[in-house]
Amino acid sequence: MKPRQKNTYNKNNRDIIPAMVKLLTEMGLSGNAKLERLAGGKNNQVFKVMADDQRFCLKSYFAHEDDPRDRLDREFSFSRYAWNKGIRCIPQPLAADKKQQVALYEFIEGEKLYETDIGEDIIKQAIRFILELNRYKQSGEALDLPFASEACFSISEHLICVERRLKRLIDIVPDDSVDKKAVDFIKRQLIPAWMMFKKGILEKLGPSDVDIDDVIDDKSRCLSPSDFGFHNALRERNGNLRFIDFEYAGWDDPAKMICDFFCQPEVTVSNTFLSLFEDDVMPLFDKKDVIKKRVALLFPLYRIKWCCIMLNEFIPEGYARRSHAKEDAKPPRREEQLAKAKSYLSETLNCAQKKTARGIKWELC
Repeated sequence: MKPRQKNTYNKNNRDIIPAMVKLLTEMGLSGNAKLERLAGGKNNQVFKVMADDQRFCLKSYFAHEDDPRDRLDREFSFSRYAWNKGIRCIPQPLAADKKQQVALYEFIEGEKLYETDIGEDIIKQAIRFILELNRYKQSGEALDLPFASEACFSISEHLICVERRLKRLIDIVPDDSVDKKAVDFIKRQLIPAWMMFKKGILEKLGPSDVDIDDVIDDKSRCLSPSDFGFHNALRERNGNLRFIDFEYAGWDDPAKMICDFFCQPEVTVSNTFLSLFEDDVMPLFDKKDVIKKRVALLFPLYRIKWCCIMLNEFIPEGYARRSHAKEDAKPPRREEQLAKAKSYLSETLNCAQKKTARGIKWELC
């Protein structure tokens, strides 16, 4: 069987109408509703619900035999914790049906952000979100939240996480010309780049006070939205941001949260804002200087990780998520993702070469 033909669980073929009616009636509404499919969901099906002159967001969550994570429980519990702590820059979580894997949230009327929109005010709103999330991180409710998806608490765990993703890509069985181009890129460019950056990370670890197997303690960990960036935010008419999509959220390494924020390629954030971001969030943690060193150390690693994420369409589970969300993972989608990964890696390598030529070891680009 070809990888992209692998079927998803029957859960993904569920009839969401009865589940939606059940949630609405539990909230005291009539259950009479209009359902409008919304574009943009890459992993889950997202709908606008009109019921009793009110609008809601309905999410139908993805499930797959190769990905056993409970996306609904993670997002809903994280959102409920944040909302109960007074955080209002997220959609209010309203009701959930874990058996049917659907949930209702406040509907946010807002516009997407673009790179040209990113300025200091926008950055400070993201910083405030992180500060608010972690203000009560020692509370019982916070401590009950799970680790983030792919949470890492030592340098060795970060390395293993990326190598695991690369292993899945190496195992792609090509069955058309697009697959073959992807495999060629992975083997001839992505893997050699990873080996170079990994060597650089290990060399920097030698004289530093950061040990590869040192696990950061609880006081140096953070509650992270995960997949954190302006690609997962909407701007309301009043200029306020509302952050969305927390299906990977939980406890994590703040260095990973920062690297993801600055490395995510969809709505890029200039590294000129890095000092502002770090200086404002570091008071949350013990060993601030160590965390900053970890950010500089891990930055190239997360550039490679995001290349891997862009190539998810070439693995069975990634294709299944797009199919569930009704996003086409076949050409031209795969061609587009491959082109993005090539461009992103080229930009990363060009920056590294320029810094090397000037006698500067590769750190932040």
